Amino acid sequence: MVRWAFDTLGIEVTKDRKRIKKAYSALVKEYHPEEYPDEWEETHKAYQAAMEYAQMSEDEEPAEEISIEDEYSEMFADAHAKWQEEESEKALALAKRLDELIQTPAALAGKEWQRFFAMEFLPGAGADELMMLFEVIYGNEIPLVAAELIVKTMKKRKEFYQSSMEFSKAALANEIVSCIYQKIPGMEIPVKPRKKRKGIKGILKELLLGAGVGAALLVVLALVLAGEGTKKTEVKKMAVQQLNEKYGEDLYSGEDLEIEEDVRHGSSGAQLIFYRVTEKETYDLIAYMLNREGDEEEFLCFDKLQALGIRQALEKDVNEKTGRPEGKLYWNSDGGDGGYIENGYFHEKYEENIGEFLKREGKVREKMKGTDFAAASTFSAKNGKVDYYVPDREIKTVKQRLDRREITEDEEFLAALGQCAADYEIEFRGIMLPGTLFEEKMKRAEGNEESISIKENIIFSAMYPPLPFSMMTGWYVCLPPEGQKYLKEENGMYSAKIIDMEKGIFGVETQIGGKEGMMEELGLPDMPDGTKYPGLYEETDMTGCMEKTRTPDMPKIYRKVRRTAVSFCMKDGYETKQAYCLAIDKEIYDLPDSGYQVILTTYSDGREESEELPISSYSASRVNTEYGDVLDGEGYIFVKYPRTGEGEKAPVLTILY
Repeated sequence: MVRWAFDTLGIEVTKDRKRIKKAYSALVKEYHPEEYPDEWEETHKAYQAAMEYAQMSEDEEPAEEISIEDEYSEMFADAHAKWQEEESEKALALAKRLDELIQTPAALAGKEWQRFFAMEFLPGAGADELMMLFEVIYGNEIPLVAAELIVKTMKKRKEFYQSSMEFSKAALANEIVSCIYQKIPGMEIPVKPRKKRKGIKGILKELLLGAGVGAALLVVLALVLAGEGTKKTEVKKMAVQQLNEKYGEDLYSGEDLEIEEDVRHGSSGAQLIFYRVTEKETYDLIAYMLNREGDEEEFLCFDKLQALGIRQALEKDVNEKTGRPEGKLYWNSDGGDGGYIENGYFHEKYEENIGEFLKREGKVREKMKGTDFAAASTFSAKNGKVDYYVPDREIKTVKQRLDRREITEDEEFLAALGQCAADYEIEFRGIMLPGTLFEEKMKRAEGNEESISIKENIIFSAMYPPLPFSMMTGWYVCLPPEGQKYLKEENGMYSAKIIDMEKGIFGVETQIGGKEGMMEELGLPDMPDGTKYPGLYEETDMTGCMEKTRTPDMPKIYRKVRRTAVSFCMKDGYETKQAYCLAIDKEIYDLPDSGYQVILTTYSDGREESEELPISSYSASRVNTEYGDVLDGEGYIFVKYPRTGEGEKAPVLTILY
């Protein structure tokens, strides 16, 4: 009897093929084979057994022939397509939720973050989702109550991921904790004693106190405690020695420092012993020590004592080489598989020549165990990555940028930036802005070097600039030679065509593809030789693709007073394979400078959902249309219009005033 098969499918024993198919179809949607391989296999076996049982019955009328494999292939293709769509929607929803959490007032932050981890962001979250969480935490201020909760949660998650052999996720959880520690100095030294995991010491103590175990256990406990103390003492001596040899004999003594031990795991499963070096008086994490490749007793000491001077020296040198004295450089110096080398920490001592210093630094980093810069999910140059902002010498305003359909590559600037990437072993993204926007954005960042966060590495052929292409006059991507070889990318200026999507509405794709040779990464053929800026999809003429439309009801978003509304959507017959960043001319639509709302209405599975998008100045820090922010500046509204899927009703963008 195959009762087990019907129990697995969740139905009573039956010879009705339609009921069996229906039950199987419902379950296979829940158990995608890539996410739940065991559950899917059990469900598929049950389906086969149940269908065989139905077919064997002579009481049944002759039934149509069924090809299990053909039916599975069709089901799997449908399920896979739906899964991909759901993953994209899930990423967007997570980005919006994280933005809500960042905007939550400090008084409510603890409760909201607790709800987030307890009910929404569970341990099953993927590595991409953890990376999104890291980016948000890295680029924003986090209230102390929320920071403590994040650290507590991520430490538990790290242990869970390590035990389940998910080393890349363990590394990301650890980096989130490290990021919080850097943002809130001294937080890793708790103000109040906290209950720690017992471990072997706690277990031995309980045995000794509660059961009167013999002298042998006393000896074991003494050895454990002595061993740990001896190791930390040795590391402290090495830290004092290396710091004093580097900066001067009287800089630190053993009495000045505290040592905390940790373990780090990379995505390849490599493990490093990690010691934090903290100043007792200030609780400031000044250095950390990692073991060398092949010699676990030798530790390299990375410290942040020269971090500011090194960054300033690099900016000055890059400005001289590019001939852009006003250029502003934002540098994330982390790197390696698992991010072992933290941002702002260096092993070598900087004295005079920044180029020579970075060459020495790169050699040390290359030798570190677990720091495979190409094995990481995205290429990571040895000395990190830089966003380098410069003003355009010809284009002053956003209007001039929107009027300029073709942008000419600045060959001299590209060559200089490419040479910097090679000399410094750093990944450079040169961001050329209209003059007024550059001045406003740098004014916002003045006195707060952390206010402009560095974007993550190039994700193969999809490039996400930190600002919409409609606000840039050039997006220069320059990699060191090994990066070009690994990613099959050439240094160059990337751009996107500005389209007149409706009167007074300009549109630019939010992503662009890589150059020839990169399409194979996505299983696609290379673009023809000579194509300068290829995208991932076939080009379609999108000129005039939008139109005014009826404003959705949105009863929960309308304010009580009567307001004027103007709404836009994609015309019938147009589909967008990518999202677009729109630049809406406020003068043409008689829109006010302030006091308006922007509402996005989307349609999915017959449901209509509307949400109000947050509005910020186009020069504000840590805002991005890609994450749902609306930017306002120079008489334009910049907002993301999502892609329209096949068969879906086009989203509606509404401006209320």
